[in-house]
Amino acid sequence: MKKNRKIIIAAATVLVLVLAALAVRGYIFTKIATIVNDEAAWDLRDASPQRKVIITEGGMVARYLTEDEDNYIGDIQDTVWIPKSKAMVETWYACDGRGVVFLNNVGTRPAYEAPDSLSSVVGDLKFEDGYCPDSYDVVGYRDGWFAIDMSGNVGYVREEYVWWDAIDTN
Repeated sequence: MKKNRKIIIAAATVLVLVLAALAVRGYIFTKIATIVNDEAAWDLRDASPQRKVIITEGGMVARYLTEDEDNYIGDIQDTVWIPKSKAMVETWYACDGRGVVFLNNVGTRPAYEAPDSLSSVVGDLKFEDGYCPDSYDVVGYRDGWFAIDMSGNVGYVREEYVWWDAIDTN
């Protein structure tokens, strides 16, 4: 009986240490809270734009393309080979406030104060002809609306007017 108790205590200790290490990386407790507070969290994720990314020990992030026995193969602006021993792969979701959006056509498009095109305009997304489109950090996604950072204000834009990507290469 004492042997089983020691095994359980050891397993619980390891679990606590792993959870603490993941919390330091900043992504486990927010996901648990989302799941606990929103029963539809998984449905939200299924509907959310998502992409696998490679994260190196140094914090560099690349789009995941594929892998071989020893390396992850990714893309930033060029193809990169990253040793598996020095990186990890995650799936980033727009609904978790990951990634950027940019207009999918030349011109401007309003960002609204709320996810409703009848609400006040807080700013404009821009894509000037002959230039790379401006990119905007995503702070959330739900029901076809991206919540984006507009110079410190949150603006909302419909998904059909923008492209989402996990990383910004502008």
